[in-house]
Amino acid sequence: MPKIEECLQALKTALQAVPELADRSHIVYTPEKLVRMIKGAKGPQVGIVYEGMTGVPEPGVTKRAPTKAAHFGLYMAIESTALSDNISQEVPAINILDAMGLALEGKNAPPGHPWEFLSEGYSDSFPDKALWVQRWSTRVVGR
Repeated sequence: MPKIEECLQALKTALQAVPELADRSHIVYTPEKLVRMIKGAKGPQVGIVYEGMTGVPEPGVTKRAPTKAAHFGLYMAIESTALSDNISQEVPAINILDAMGLALEGKNAPPGHPWEFLSEGYSDSFPDKALWVQRWSTRVVGR
């Protein structure tokens, strides 16, 4: 199994361990695909998106870097009614984001390197869903 696919499956397994996300984590190509796929679904849903790879410079190496960082976005879709001017209604989304982070922090991806947290924040909104995203990366060697 290719390294990227192994990483996607590992992310899905880790997120399925979060009680609010059991059977609600999906590997998708884009956040918009997630929103179309879960139309009418209740509760939070997460789309795991491979967002590409970047070279990781190594000291003293002048050729193409054999080490790369693979980047992944975890897009959590939650009912847009959970977002309002009332901060207490935003807490469920924040709590789930925290649980997602705890599911990955300190863990290693299939290539054996740790998951590295990159960012987290509000991403987009759709008629009945709001999207939050957490971005993670891990190092891979070769393809």
